[in-house]
Amino acid sequence: MLRAHEKRRIQQQVRQFAEKWSSKQELTESKDHEDFMDEFFSIFGIDYHGYNIFPEYELPSKSRIDVFWPGVIFIENKSPG
Repeated sequence: MLRAHEKRRIQQQVRQFAEKWSSKQELTESKDHEDFMDEFFSIFGIDYHGYNIFPEYELPSKSRIDVFWPGVIFIENKSPG
């Protein structure tokens, strides 16, 4: 369970992250994926490269998702527009 100050820190970092990324112009998945994921996971104190997290994971259906962390989360990024 998160302590109140940890929850406030995460909430503040989420707001800053959302403001930063929603105001960026000319975003592309291929160019900005790595920075986006690094910053997203760092909000929660997670080193994106230090866990069993799979970038560009292929599903059994042969479709791909951008990030898969078994039992935790999967992420599919989309470029604006």
